[in-house]
Amino acid sequence: MDENLTPVEHEVTENEAEESVSIFSGFIDMFTSPWEVGKRTISSALKVLLLAILLETIVIAGISYFYSASPGVRQEMFQMQTQVIDKMAKGPNFPKEKLPEMYAEIEKGLNFNPTKSIGIGLLTTALSIFGLGILFWICHRIFTAEPIKFMHLVGLVSYGAAISALGNLLTGLIQFFGDSMLMAPNLGFLVGVGDAGMFGVLSRVNIFTLWYYAAVGTAIASAAGLSNKQGYTIGGIAYGFLFLVTFGFMKLISTLF
Repeated sequence: MDENLTPVEHEVTENEAEESVSIFSGFIDMFTSPWEVGKRTISSALKVLLLAILLETIVIAGISYFYSASPGVRQEMFQMQTQVIDKMAKGPNFPKEKLPEMYAEIEKGLNFNPTKSIGIGLLTTALSIFGLGILFWICHRIFTAEPIKFMHLVGLVSYGAAISALGNLLTGLIQFFGDSMLMAPNLGFLVGVGDAGMFGVLSRVNIFTLWYYAAVGTAIASAAGLSNKQGYTIGGIAYGFLFLVTFGFMKLISTLF
């Protein structure tokens, strides 16, 4: 014991250290033991949420840099972002004289901007975690009359960010070194960047995304006193719902434009 600390102060210090280890270990253990993570008490779901947002934001900023530094990826991203404009330009009332300016703005937007990347990362990650929290809460509520507290569930969803962040980082690195968006561990290559909507949908069919939903569903089932099988079902329902919504939205956009 530190001679400068009273027994009470020493106990508080030990508790803080134990809490810190517990919070960080949840992100690591989510890879191999989501069932055990679900059994743990989350002392501060807000801290877990903030760590998850920080982790995902750093990865998003890193991927933005990789994309901006890859000529092949930049070209493909430019092609995907100009598809809607090119379709609209075929209309008789479209101001075609503005096309060069619009293309220049898109090209400029592909440059790496740390402030923009961090801002987008913070906003999208926070909205994503809370949105998924609501979806997972509804899904697990189907199987129990005594659902777990929403913020506790958000904490478990936040722990899953470790899997999501690793998947996104590895995908970004593979695409950077492969100099193409098609060089990725997903099914996006089946349609290519010529169909930006379907490419985005099929890009979500990958091992890390499936792993994420299975792990989070399992952790939530454990916390709610459900079975492991029900956990996979919860994850499957959440993944299937978002996949269908994304697919339907992309089809709608394709029809309109």
